[in-house]
Amino acid sequence: MSILFTRLRILGFYLFLLTISNQVVPADLKDDIGYTRLLAELNISGQTVPTGAGVPVLMAEAYANSMDDDNDPMTPPVCLAWLPDSADPQLSGVTIVDRTGSTSGLFSFHATGVARLFFGTNSSIAPGITQTDAYLAEHWLNSGFLHTGNSSALPLIGSNRVANHSWIGTAGTTADAQLINSDILRRVDWLIEQDEMIISAGLNNSGTNQALLSSAYNIIAAGRSDGGHARDTSAVDSIYTAGRTRPHLVAPLSTTSSATAVIASAATLLIEIGHNNTSLSTDPESTHTNNRVGNTIYNAERAEVVKAILMTGADRHTISTNISDYRLLTANQTANGLDRRFGAGQVNIANSYNILNAGEQNSAEDQSASTAVINSFGFDYDPSFGGSNSNSTASYQFSTSDEKQSLYAALAWNLLIDTGLNNQFDGTATLFDLNLELYDITETQTLVAESSSENNNTENLWAHLQANREYLLKVTSAGHQAAFNHDYALAWRREPDSDHDGVGNQFDNCIQTSNPAQRNSDSDPFGNRCDADFNNNGVVDPFDFSLLKSRFGSTNSPDQDLNGNGVVDPFDFSLLKSMFGAAPGPSGLE
Repeated sequence: MSILFTRLRILGFYLFLLTISNQVVPADLKDDIGYTRLLAELNISGQTVPTGAGVPVLMAEAYANSMDDDNDPMTPPVCLAWLPDSADPQLSGVTIVDRTGSTSGLFSFHATGVARLFFGTNSSIAPGITQTDAYLAEHWLNSGFLHTGNSSALPLIGSNRVANHSWIGTAGTTADAQLINSDILRRVDWLIEQDEMIISAGLNNSGTNQALLSSAYNIIAAGRSDGGHARDTSAVDSIYTAGRTRPHLVAPLSTTSSATAVIASAATLLIEIGHNNTSLSTDPESTHTNNRVGNTIYNAERAEVVKAILMTGADRHTISTNISDYRLLTANQTANGLDRRFGAGQVNIANSYNILNAGEQNSAEDQSASTAVINSFGFDYDPSFGGSNSNSTASYQFSTSDEKQSLYAALAWNLLIDTGLNNQFDGTATLFDLNLELYDITETQTLVAESSSENNNTENLWAHLQANREYLLKVTSAGHQAAFNHDYALAWRREPDSDHDGVGNQFDNCIQTSNPAQRNSDSDPFGNRCDADFNNNGVVDPFDFSLLKSRFGSTNSPDQDLNGNGVVDPFDFSLLKSMFGAAPGPSGLE
């Protein structure tokens, strides 16, 4: 074990940004990731707001500049700190359990900033988290948790459901070092599969990704919404190959350390909902499992389910962070249906909440009915799939009625790592090959879209749907692969999209219509208002925000209902924000 520690210490951990705690959290971060909208929707419906309460979490950090560093450029910084500062006002009320043993009085700028975004009182979306286990990354990799290099020991048994890893690193690129990288990645993937732990892991902010931890299969890899991070996986061995799609998700912050924490907090909210609402889990074979510590894990909170739901709920067009060319160029199109820069897109907790809250909806093969007609939002967890004592095809049917729509769907399954005998870690890895297909079955069965990558463990669809058609969403096992028995999660959402621009009607606005005459009218052909200058003073300004706020929740204020959905709501605030500073009429909206 000491050899591993020494090798990692010499090569070092490559931190994203040591001054993260000095970064000003954007005031509109919660708007951008759908949290403000979620609060408004839950307030209108009278439902309880999730906070992450009761979900056990952990965070692992590399050494960083300590918070008592005098910032003297002539003096080397003190690099012995890794623990967040529990005295920080945003962390008030959170018990930080030191699992490694820190140097007394030293706290990390980096760790404190990450903690603020993960579970800070006002700076996060999961302020209900009241305790976190905190590890030095090297200790977590070794005797503290994973037991890397010790074939007679499995990773630690623990109750943590979400782990945040805002660090990157590698044991090196030599043959011996790659064996260590390989063992670490296998143990991480094993841990996620066995204990349903969700691990949010960051990418490098630039250059090339290191092996740890983004090259693992079962983690959620986090990037930035500006796409400036490193991409894809690095080569480790025949299983952990180079070029697999990374990131899975992005968040609108300037460092991947920050984005990782935001995605971890979103996962925490979904776990809370899935655990507390047992009616969301309905699989006829199994509605829950238990992790090694004995805690009940329902289908709605499983690692694959949360990953698929977060990816399906992500925004592929954004206003403030300018994701506008998602998969537009061939160079940005990945084999598993994502954008090479943005993965599934920018995390949106409101969309993901609605997918989860729609509940588990089983395939036709897993229920007594001859067909499985799914709703516009939902998910399914199938505990037994692949053709070996199970079905090898899963079918989900739906109709578009009288409106054009856009479909978002994500299929996720875990890399399987063998445990071995007598609790000794085996590490043999098996990657099953699943495909996701969409058919129009109105007259005959016609393939509309498919995702069929061979080296990833997610498949994703983003497709335009015609009105008044019958469709079939299918999960299949690859024909070249022998029968197996494994589990998967599928999540989907369908939204009205009258102009098929990939932006739902509720977000569309007249900026996106090409006809100036339509932009000059009260609304465009898709029911979206054009003039946000409510007080007619010649510019869209803060006075218009005040007028919109005064009408919030109203169903009889057509002037302020910018998207024409029948109520003044957070969507209208987003549209007004996009028009801020513009003059009304065609000239201001060109």
